[in-house]
Amino acid sequence: MTEPTKAEQAEMIALVQRTHAWIDELQIAGMGENAIVAGIQAALVERLLRAGGVVRACAHLQGQADMVHQIGDAMLADIRAQGR
Repeated sequence: MTEPTKAEQAEMIALVQRTHAWIDELQIAGMGENAIVAGIQAALVERLLRAGGVVRACAHLQGQADMVHQIGDAMLADIRAQGR
């Protein structure tokens, strides 16, 4: 993936906010958070596979895992500081 533009970054932030709202709605409707997250994750993996094949999907997912490992504590602190 290439580095997102400022406009793409703004779209991504808006999408994250809408996704959290959607997850909240699904939970209110009675779905468990684990099932919701696992279902969304499965759909995203399918999209990655269709878009780039196994090797590219694995590279992308490993990159995500590496990022969470490197900055996950700081991300979590920021999430909590924002009251999310």
